[in-house]
Amino acid sequence: MKNETKLHLQCIRSLKSYNIPYINTLETTSVSGTADIIICLEGMYIEVEIKTSAGVLSTAQNERARQVQSFKGKFYVVRCYEEFEMLMQGKLQEYVPKDCEVVAPF
Repeated sequence: MKNETKLHLQCIRSLKSYNIPYINTLETTSVSGTADIIICLEGMYIEVEIKTSAGVLSTAQNERARQVQSFKGKFYVVRCYEEFEMLMQGKLQEYVPKDCEVVAPF
């Protein structure tokens, strides 16, 4: 099993144990750029992309991050379980999309 897959499963188990609503998009969508997990945490829409330490977001994923943020949602990249725990505690810095400026949708 790949490291990314193991981390993904750890995050899903954690969400289940905390009883936090989530969507595991690896099971539900084939839309390019969609983050791996969508969470509703304290009323906030959050997308989480799981990457290894060497993983790089694609152009579609960067655009998705920009779109999510333009609608006041949050987009995070998690590279280890400790970062996921930091996200759950509100201590992880939000991802800044590369080569694009986050703008309001209207």
